[in-house]
Amino acid sequence: MKELKRVYPNKGVEAEYRKKLGKLVDLMSKSVMYWLLADWGGRTTREMSIILRKRIKQWDKVFGKEAEKIALWFVKSVKKHTEFGMKTAFREAGLKLNADVPKNTELGVEIENRSLIRSIPEKYFTGIETIAMMALLYGWSKETLADEIQKRYRITIRRTKIIASDQTHKTTELFKRAICLESKIWLGKWQYTYRSEHPREEHIRMDGTVFDLRKGCYDEKVGEYVFPSQLVSCKCNFVPVIPEFADDLKKIVEGGSYFKNIARGSNY
Repeated sequence: MKELKRVYPNKGVEAEYRKKLGKLVDLMSKSVMYWLLADWGGRTTREMSIILRKRIKQWDKVFGKEAEKIALWFVKSVKKHTEFGMKTAFREAGLKLNADVPKNTELGVEIENRSLIRSIPEKYFTGIETIAMMALLYGWSKETLADEIQKRYRITIRRTKIIASDQTHKTTELFKRAICLESKIWLGKWQYTYRSEHPREEHIRMDGTVFDLRKGCYDEKVGEYVFPSQLVSCKCNFVPVIPEFADDLKKIVEGGSYFKNIARGSNY
């Protein structure tokens, strides 16, 4: 079996994605801070509701417009990095790779990321609306309201970091797998990332397992077949495994359990 070199997610793309989302959230938070604190203490609940609706409409439009551009940039950036990395890995193994990421796969990732970006103001304003109404009902000071708005900002920034990291890892692995399947490469070896902040015991046990790239590797905890980086905050990856005829023939002759183990997903 020929095992190819690993292709890792591009940290530069992840950082830039995080920066783009963070900039939007920063502008949105400053806008909300200004409009909610202006003339504080002299507003009715109805007036506050009107102000919130205007801000929601404003930032929903901004994020919707930016989501189109950011998602397209993200997909193209990860695609370029992944295709280059895969072709390099194949070349170093003495092989030639002609396949690219399929258009349908690109489009699917682009749509998913557009939706994620558009969901940022929606989730942000759900918290802001609650805070604003509580501030009026319980007579919060201007400083207390400002502190609560800042807390929502920090929560949202943390979410953008998760989105950037999660999508960069997930998309890289998805594109790698798509390229392999286009090239009729059906096997991959699961690689656990030991730098994970929240280790998944099942994924530690799956480390080194050769699995079917069309099916995934069975995760007993979630009760289904999964792929590297598919689950939220999973940083696992895989390396393509290419059967070599002479090696496979020897295994077939020496033992009939070889392909049964492959189908089940087992360690070499």
